[in-house]
Amino acid sequence: MSAETTAPQAEADPHPFFTQLSELLSRIKIAGGVTVFFFAFFFIFEPKPFTFAGMTLIYPYPGLFTSFSSEFFDMMRAQLLPPQMILINLNSFDAFTASVYTAAVLALIPSMPVWVYELGGFVGPALTPKEKKTIQYLLMPASLLFLAGVVFAYWVVLPILFRFLYYFILAFNALPTISIMSFVTMVLAYMIAMGLAFELPIVIVGLTYVGLVSYSTWFHYWRHAVVGAFFIALVISPPGATGGIIEISIGLLLSALYLIGAAVARFIELRRKSSIYPLTSE
Repeated sequence: MSAETTAPQAEADPHPFFTQLSELLSRIKIAGGVTVFFFAFFFIFEPKPFTFAGMTLIYPYPGLFTSFSSEFFDMMRAQLLPPQMILINLNSFDAFTASVYTAAVLALIPSMPVWVYELGGFVGPALTPKEKKTIQYLLMPASLLFLAGVVFAYWVVLPILFRFLYYFILAFNALPTISIMSFVTMVLAYMIAMGLAFELPIVIVGLTYVGLVSYSTWFHYWRHAVVGAFFIALVISPPGATGGIIEISIGLLLSALYLIGAAVARFIELRRKSSIYPLTSE
């Protein structure tokens, strides 16, 4: 009796968890390395101006005390704080830590595409084609909305907040001061918080597109959403700084973002049900 020939079979990975963990760590190292590179660039180098063909350009030059992060921090101080408000250094390392925080945030901007690419490459095999299309189509709008939230916080919310703090301190007949760390943490926290808040339409559209939440649910609870939007606006806004204008503006803005997201979700779901919407998975 002749022996049957069987095709060689690939052996199953005996430790799939550790294999996946090793791949994740490898991708994090790549993205983290890019982030560290940009962090060192913004933290160590300073912008040096030079003239070329009648144009003033800049080039990076080693300069820790006047680095890109220090210049950016000084720009934030000049644009956000009232001129009479004094920035003080409470602890020996406050200025150094503030420069580190600023350089870290600046480094995340150019390195973010690398993080998205590496993490997308890791989770991609586990996603369905429909989920991959959802992420691809929502990535650019999500980035633009986050940027819009950061800009709104920087040019609208933060100047009003610091002006309110300034007049509140004067009302106590105290010297209007703010520590370096308090300033930088407030600025970064508000910018990130408003950027995330502006992602609300993306969350709504994404949940409806993958079929987890129907568009009718968003419209059914719109009153609750409006109340929640004004509650958030009341919490993050300085009380009485503008007679309620800033609170109303933020509340209306968040409510509008919710309703826009619900309207887009309705459009997507109705088109999908009629088999016309082109993004429907096969």
